[in-house]
Amino acid sequence: MAKIAYFFVLIFNFLFFTYIIYIIIIFIIQIIKTIFATLQRVKPYVDNGRVIQALRYCPKLSVTFEDWLVKHANYRPFITERHSFIDKKNMLRYNTPQIFDIYDNESYTKCVIEYISGMTDQFAIEVYEEIISF
Repeated sequence: MAKIAYFFVLIFNFLFFTYIIYIIIIFIIQIIKTIFATLQRVKPYVDNGRVIQALRYCPKLSVTFEDWLVKHANYRPFITERHSFIDKKNMLRYNTPQIFDIYDNESYTKCVIEYISGMTDQFAIEVYEEIISF
């Protein structure tokens, strides 16, 4: 009788552990989908150099994503005070080649995916909390 009880305890622990992992995976997928959808929605602002204005309620996301775009794409931020675009890549002396074209939808989507894949887990959770908390 004790062997049967022990067997059921083992099965219960395995199923409980599997369920917890399933819940964590669902949460991770939700975080990634939310960040991806948010960055896809700001594409018209990216085309006009206004990422910071579009993501003003998500300061960590706006600053890091704009920096990513400056480094790896043909993005030029628009400065409202000057009413002009600036060449931030030369100002910051980034020597990275242009990999993504923000005016092409497929290339922009790849850029967003690459940006998200470079996030740490902790940073992705912080950005997710910024997005859902405003």
